[in-house]
Amino acid sequence: MSLQSLFNNVFTHQRPTITRDEYGGCIITWNTLGTIKGRLRPTGVSERSASYLANPQAVVSHVFYCGPGVDIRSGDRVVLGNVTVEILGVKNPSYANHHIEAEGKVIQ
Repeated sequence: MSLQSLFNNVFTHQRPTITRDEYGGCIITWNTLGTIKGRLRPTGVSERSASYLANPQAVVSHVFYCGPGVDIRSGDRVVLGNVTVEILGVKNPSYANHHIEAEGKVIQ
């Protein structure tokens, strides 16, 4: 069984565009870049504990997996149905260019 066969869902991929308003504030617009075939899994207790110790403000709740050629970045979002996950960090495990692991948190 190949890893690609484990990418069992199609996610909407969004990236923010930030512009200034006339009052000096920011307006964030979420642009849909397309879709990504991938897999989303909730993190385990040990992963959540480790992420909390590293950064209490950004506790990782899910890990998103996708193919190696996907342009996914910190700050992007992946959406599946009514679940939206903000990407906090992106890793290329073992630098093998086999797949991407992106840690994220669910947006309520």
